Amino acid sequence: VPHRVLSVASEVEGRLVWKHPRLRVGERVEAGETLVRIDPKRFALAVERLEIVLDQAANGLERIRQSQANLIEQLAFARKSHEILAGDVQRIRKLQQSRATSVSEVGDVEKLELDARLAIAQLEGQQRSLQIEVTEHELAKKLAAVQLEEARLDQAAAEITAPASGIVIAAPHEEHAMLQAGDSLFTIEESGCLEVHCHLRLDEMTWIWGSQPDGESADAHPTRLTPVSAEVVYSAAGPQYSIQGQLVRQHGAGLDPSTRTVGCRVLVEQREIAAISSGQTRLMTGMFVTVRVRCNPHRPLLKIPE
Repeated sequence: VPHRVLSVASEVEGRLVWKHPRLRVGERVEAGETLVRIDPKRFALAVERLEIVLDQAANGLERIRQSQANLIEQLAFARKSHEILAGDVQRIRKLQQSRATSVSEVGDVEKLELDARLAIAQLEGQQRSLQIEVTEHELAKKLAAVQLEEARLDQAAAEITAPASGIVIAAPHEEHAMLQAGDSLFTIEESGCLEVHCHLRLDEMTWIWGSQPDGESADAHPTRLTPVSAEVVYSAAGPQYSIQGQLVRQHGAGLDPSTRTVGCRVLVEQREIAAISSGQTRLMTGMFVTVRVRCNPHRPLLKIPE
C-alpha cells in the first residue's frame, strides 16, 4: 500500500481556469508544481478594494488625531482666557466693595467668565468624543487589515500546488468547472516509501513483542513497535525478488475479526526501492507478497526435559 495518499481540496470557490496537462490519472507530478488555478480576478479585486478601505481607515484615523491636536491647542487658549477673566472678576469685585464700579459692570465681567468656563467644558466634551472616535477608527483599521489578510490568503489559495511528488490517482474536474470550497481537486499517491500490509498470528506477534527492548512492552503501547528487520519477497512473471524493510507498527488495536490475526505494516524506505536494479520488476501497490520477519525474542522457544 502507499505510504501516504494526499487528497487536496479547494479552499475557495470559483471557476477552474487552468489545469496542468499532467494532472491526469496515472501521470507523475513533482512537489511544488502548480497543478490548478482558480480564476484570480475576483480575488485580485477583493484585495484592491480592501487596500482602499484600509487606506481610508488610516486617513480617517489621521484626521481625527489632527483634530485632537488642534483641540488641545484650543483648550489651552480657552483655559488661559478663563484665567484672565477670573482675575478680572476678582478685581472688579474689589472695586465694587469700594463703590468704584457699578453692579452692571460686575455682571458683565462675571458673564464673560461664565462663558469662558462653558467654552472649556464644551472643548473638553469634544475631546472625549474625539477619543471615542479614535478608538472606533483604530478598530475599523484593524478590521480592514484582517479582511485584507484574509483576501490575500484567498488569492494565494487560488493557485494550488502539488504537496508531494507522486502519481495522480484522481483528478475529477476539468477546466471551466465551477468549484465550491471543499471540492476535491486531485489525489496523489506519494512516491518513494511503500508500506506492506501483512497479517501475523498471535503466537508470531508474541515472538515480536518478546524481542522488544527492555522497558517497551505490549501493555504500555499496544500498537507501537521498535522497528524489526523484515524481508519482503514478491514474484513477477516467474522470478522472485526480495527487498528489505522494517516492521514498524501494528495496523489497528486488536485482532482482525475475520482472520483472527494481527494486522501489521512493514515500511520499505525510498533508498531500498531506488536500489532495485533496472532489470528487476519494482514493488508496486496491490502486489501479493511474503514477509519474513527476523526477531530475537527474549524468551525460550523450546525446553527439553532433563
